[in-house]
Amino acid sequence: MSINNEETKRIDKNNIIDALLGSLKEKYAISRKEVLKYLLDNKERTTRIPVSIFREELSPVQALVKYLAENRAYRINEIAKLLQRDQRTIGNTYRNANKKHREMISAEETRYFIPIEVFSRRKLSFLENLCMYLREQLNLSYHKIAVLLGKNDRTIWTVCKRAEKKNGI
Repeated sequence: MSINNEETKRIDKNNIIDALLGSLKEKYAISRKEVLKYLLDNKERTTRIPVSIFREELSPVQALVKYLAENRAYRINEIAKLLQRDQRTIGNTYRNANKKHREMISAEETRYFIPIEVFSRRKLSFLENLCMYLREQLNLSYHKIAVLLGKNDRTIWTVCKRAEKKNGI
């Protein structure tokens, strides 16, 4: 029976992780449980979303929830907490996204990533938050945002202007 290359890599990674955990425990008296707790507590801060997932035929919220659930292995309750939304709403969103798009969302190579915290602001919609972040933080033009998201330039302009109005800009 032969072990395929992917299994070998996974075994090697597990050995490396075990060695690191052993080293942390030995040198600094940090337990495996403490390391896992730290990683889980800081998972939110390290989650960055590739802009390319929003090109799918799904709405931005559906694409985000499906990506987090399937590509990043977040549970529905974790996603709800991250996005500051009700767990039932996120569950329904995920089910609807699966009806529209059965396959796993492909996160193509991209230069642009969005911090998950951007989507937790309730004042604006998911698309408004996304467009405003790309416009204000990354200084992208309406046209560039439209190309990245697979939308019409005028749609992006309208979304940004609506978000500015809501923010009182």
